[in-house]
Amino acid sequence: MRACSIGVGESIGYHVRLDTKPPRPPGGSILYCTSGVLLKRLHANPGLEGCSHVFIDEAHERDVNTDLTLLLLKRAVKINPHLKVIIMSATLDTEVFTRYFDSCPVVDVPGRTFPVEVFHLEDIQKKFGLTLQNSFENCKKEEGKPMVNCQEVAEVIRSVDKTQGDGAILVFLPGWAEIKLTKQILDGYYGQSSTHMILPVHSRLSTTDQTKMFAKPPPGIRKVVLATNIAETSITIPDVVYVVDSGAHKENRIREGTGTESLETVWVSRASAKQRSGRAGRVQSGYCYRLYTKEKEAELALHTMPEILRIPLEQTVLDCKTYAPDDKVEDFLSQLPEPPSKKAIQYAFRDLVDLGALTPSEHVTRLGSLLSSLSLHPRLGCSLLHAAVAGCLVAAANILTHCAENVELFRNAADRREEIREIKSKFNQTSDHAVLHNIQDEFEYKVMENGWRGVDEWCDKYGLRKDRLKYVQSLSNLHLEQLLKSGVVGPNPDPNELSRFSYVDEMLVGIILSGTNSLLTTKKHVRTKGKLKTTVSLCTSKGDHAHISSDSVNYGITKRTNKPQLLAYFGGYHSVERRALVVHKTSLVTPHTALLFCKGDLKKELVNNKEDVTVLSLPRHQLQVHVPTR
Repeated sequence: MRACSIGVGESIGYHVRLDTKPPRPPGGSILYCTSGVLLKRLHANPGLEGCSHVFIDEAHERDVNTDLTLLLLKRAVKINPHLKVIIMSATLDTEVFTRYFDSCPVVDVPGRTFPVEVFHLEDIQKKFGLTLQNSFENCKKEEGKPMVNCQEVAEVIRSVDKTQGDGAILVFLPGWAEIKLTKQILDGYYGQSSTHMILPVHSRLSTTDQTKMFAKPPPGIRKVVLATNIAETSITIPDVVYVVDSGAHKENRIREGTGTESLETVWVSRASAKQRSGRAGRVQSGYCYRLYTKEKEAELALHTMPEILRIPLEQTVLDCKTYAPDDKVEDFLSQLPEPPSKKAIQYAFRDLVDLGALTPSEHVTRLGSLLSSLSLHPRLGCSLLHAAVAGCLVAAANILTHCAENVELFRNAADRREEIREIKSKFNQTSDHAVLHNIQDEFEYKVMENGWRGVDEWCDKYGLRKDRLKYVQSLSNLHLEQLLKSGVVGPNPDPNELSRFSYVDEMLVGIILSGTNSLLTTKKHVRTKGKLKTTVSLCTSKGDHAHISSDSVNYGITKRTNKPQLLAYFGGYHSVERRALVVHKTSLVTPHTALLFCKGDLKKELVNNKEDVTVLSLPRHQLQVHVPTR
């Protein structure tokens, strides 16, 4: 836009989730938008009438929205033959896409990057005289996950630093644990040296800390950036000359037999490896050091697995019924470039039927129609609808937005877990969800009272990120607007009436349960590997082990009390290392609240045929409550 000297909002505009500045016709116009925005346009205008060209950039990333967009665009060109679709990527699987779009032509445009010399593990050992035994053993495994040896990663970084010319070093590592350990090792090498900048890049760090990676250091100072796969395409650091690639990244996968998400460390694809090496050739000839052998590289998958093959599909299945209400879900999804498994679709379908969003014959219910109008996971959307009836709408919108986005509110959270837990306990001692609402509520009050500048001091006091709080506020307001447009709440509602119970914590937890229907329970005497384990452990309703993360106010609850406890939660991921579901946000809940708000058949029976005590039970959650009959 700058090159054409055209102002945004003239013949060029943009539309993203929370912001838009459309171009002004006539005379032709260009709109930059997200795939989510384009999906909505395709839903409203299936042939994209009035549009001549659609460009899909970075198509190799294969997120769910991109794949759904491709499906609807394939339908659109049949409705509107004049529509031209251009799919762009540096590492696209052209075979998949040409086959999908009926042998469409492929145009190869040479890149403008500089050449990058690639060294594999065997080359690195010879070049630097290193012995990288653990990395070699890692490559020899026929199956299993990559194990990154941070000591050997640090040795390669140090060798590059000692023997090679000027330029920043970009290091690809799978996650925060490896970034933190590698930094500690490098700090041990360099101490307080003023000749090195060791810069971790992660969402848990403050914006200020992360923006340091873009600054070019003074002469004589080596910049080393430790990052995850976010640095493959999402960010560009211009002065990178050297790339050190561990060959690993973290990826969501569906657990076989459960349909739940698992976060796993896996080998990168060859396409991702190419993207990583390309980071070194932006401003001059570069070098890439791959900590895996040529033989291992030949075994890597050609391309990254599409997101739709490795995540739960509840949201996707409901969206499908919005885009193609008359199609069977399996039939619609079978038209994707690479369709998900029938088992994954069936898991999602059963969950939506259980929620009441779909009928067994795949018709969208009134509830399902309302949920599809909200940009929330169907279960969180269900909780928001209940909140409108229960009189805690604004508080619930804040909490559910936090649950949906998993936004980290605290600066440098990775190194402040204990401190953050103490700060959270000042806002609420038993509910992470209430903590989130109370922080958000106080933030918005400070803004109204003192303006944006006045809120800085309050954020500094607790180490909070103002940009994240503003983002959640905007998104929460969007969800409220969507709810009002749906007609669930009448015209000109009384704000006080909609929020009269917003400060009743038990009500808020109950509303979360009403949609998510997810409980953790404490159990004693769990048999593990043939031995009787007498300590208290946490379990899901399905009997899977669970672990509460250390930044939760309920962390360590199994050690603090032997009494049975119930906790509400949503989401989480299965940790391969812990062999348990890891949950970040939990709330203690009373048995009576669970009985009132959890979904499932409530059963009643007498104890030993005596009429003075009755047992109320929720078999789905293995919950029994003994109550006096009189």
